[in-house]
This record gives sequence, structure tokens and C-alpha cells, in this order.
Amino acid sequence: MKCQIRLWEFFIELHSLYLMRYYLTASSEAVAEHRAEIIALAEDMRVFVPEEAIERARAKWAGMPKFTRGLDVDYLDVVEGYRLWADCYDDMRNPLILVEEPIVQEILGSYRNLRVLDAACGTGRHTAWLARHGHRVTALDRSPAMLGKAKEKLQAERLAADFQLGDIMHLPYGPNRFDMVLCALAINHVADVRGALTEFARVLSPGGLLVISDLHPMWAVLGVGAFFFHSQGAGQVQTHARQLSDWIDSLRSVPLELLDLREPVIDEAVANAYPFPDMYEALRGLPIGLVFQLRKPG
Repeated sequence: MKCQIRLWEFFIELHSLYLMRYYLTASSEAVAEHRAEIIALAEDMRVFVPEEAIERARAKWAGMPKFTRGLDVDYLDVVEGYRLWADCYDDMRNPLILVEEPIVQEILGSYRNLRVLDAACGTGRHTAWLARHGHRVTALDRSPAMLGKAKEKLQAERLAADFQLGDIMHLPYGPNRFDMVLCALAINHVADVRGALTEFARVLSPGGLLVISDLHPMWAVLGVGAFFFHSQGAGQVQTHARQLSDWIDSLRSVPLELLDLREPVIDEAVANAYPFPDMYEALRGLPIGLVFQLRKPG
């Protein structure tokens, strides 16, 4: 089998990769240079593309919502970002949650009647599930707005949980307080993974379980993060890029045993959750998340 490699296509991909990775931080001059390279190189592509295909693409993009032509995005810290996101967080279709939630609930479903800390509980999606299944849940979050939504959610279902405003880097609990700690889709907002793991291990009782889900490091390195629309525009919450090896190095330094690690991938159902599913054909099969299952030695 033979194929022809066109170097100008490869260079278009590299310039596009730059724009993807640094769309929030690159200077206008740098962006303009990379766009110019793409425009110049794309001229060579025209001879390989039928004119009717070009017209179909033009018609498609002409009918797209206006925000696809340009969008101002605020890069926000955790508290301000989730203050703006809180009102619409549960209404957005989040592809990462689509694959993360079933895996986490599968793990949690093996346990009953535990003292559980839902660390960085957000709007309480896991808090409510844990309470429904008979666990004694403490829900902590750094965002007052998200914590308020979690309280409303559990009150609406007449479920019980203890709520506390706090930071996962400085948990306001004594040692051996919980049988299980869950931290879902929050570690990517933390600069010090080792510090967070140390705190989780400290409050876990011997033999206790720690479950962590997170954005896959590949996407954080590519500049993808917690992007959302809100009433005032669009935002992305600060995300820290790290390698999988950073996770492993951090785990080696804390008293926790790795039981399982899963890397859920983008499948057809996840791709279809995006506004433009045909654009995500190339992403299917790529890892989108991490789910760790760990235990504190007894």
C-alpha cells in the first residue's frame, strides 16, 4: 500500500495546532503569522478538491451560528469561572461527563453506607447519586455558586448531605475522616497534584478508597479546557497542563495504591454530543479522560 504525503498539508496541520494550543495566550502578531501561512499553503490544496465540495463547505459555514465566525473568550480563575458557569453548568452537553459518569458510578456502585467526601462537588451530580445510594456524604467546593446549586439539587430530591465551602488543597477535616474520597473533573484546575493527593490520603481512613476523574492530559497540553458559554459571553476556566508521567510521579510519593486506571475514549455517542459532529470524525477513538481508582493501605 502506498500513499502520497504532501508536506504543505502537514505544515497546515502544524500551524493549525499552534492556533489550537495557544488561542488564549498567543499574541495577535503570532496568530496573524500562522493564519497567513495557512492561507498561503491552502492555495496548493485547491487543485485536489472538487469545486462542488468547496461550494458545499461554503454553504455549510454560511448557515452556521454567528459565534462560529468569532468569539471573545475570558480566561478565568476557578472561583470567577464557576460563578459564571453555575447557572448553566447542568444544561450544557459535556462530552467528558458522558464518558466519565458511567465509569465513576460503576466503581461507586460496589460500595454501600460509607462516609464519603465529594471533593470539588460542583453542582452535586455525584453527591446526589451517592446520597441516593445510602452513603453519608460531605460535599465540598471552592465555588460558592456551584455549592449553592448542589444544595438546591439535593433539596429538590429531599436528599441529605453536609455542604462545606473549602479548597481541596487544604481540606478542613482531620485524619482518617472518610471511607471514600471522590474528586471528579477538578484536578486539572490544581497546580500541585501531589499536594491534592496528599490531602486526600490524609483524610482517608486505612483501607479507604479514592476515585479521581480528570480531563486527559493530552487535551490540556493542546490547550483544551473547561470552556463554557454564559449570560455574558464565553469563558474558559484556568487549566494546568501536565503529562501522565506527572500523575505517576505524584502517586509514587503518597501513601496510595493504584488499583485501576481507565482512559475513556471519544466514541460515536460522545462525538454526536458536540454541536458539529461531522467535525469530530478525526477525534473518535482518542482518549478524553482519566479515571483513577486508588486505595490507602490498611
